[in-house]
Amino acid sequence: MKAPELLRRYRQQQLDFTGVHLVKANLNSASLPRINLTQAGLRYCDLSNADLSYACLLQADLSHANLSHITLVGANLRQVNFQGAQLAYASLAHADLTGANFTDADLHDADLSGANLTAVILANTDLYHADLTNTQLP
Repeated sequence: MKAPELLRRYRQQQLDFTGVHLVKANLNSASLPRINLTQAGLRYCDLSNADLSYACLLQADLSHANLSHITLVGANLRQVNFQGAQLAYASLAHADLTGANFTDADLHDADLSGANLTAVILANTDLYHADLTNTQLP
């Protein structure tokens, strides 16, 4: 599936895109609240400035994706692979990030307030000025 097809189907009220593969897709500034991208392959995608509030990305692969300024408030991000992803200025407030992998990710100035960070992998992660207020840590 290509990005324009996903956007067209989403506009037609389809929310379930479980297992979709959109490697290197451009979804910059897309508005996709409550979308289901469980186990989606989104490596190297551009989701900067996108709104995925309350989305489900359970076990998705977002490695090396551009997620700067993305809104993922309240999203299910359990076991997501964010390895090498750019999440500068991302809003992840109240998201469930249990078991997510942030190895080599850039989270500077990200809002993680109230997020669940249980069992996350933060090896080599840039958390400079990230808001960790009321986060759940192991």
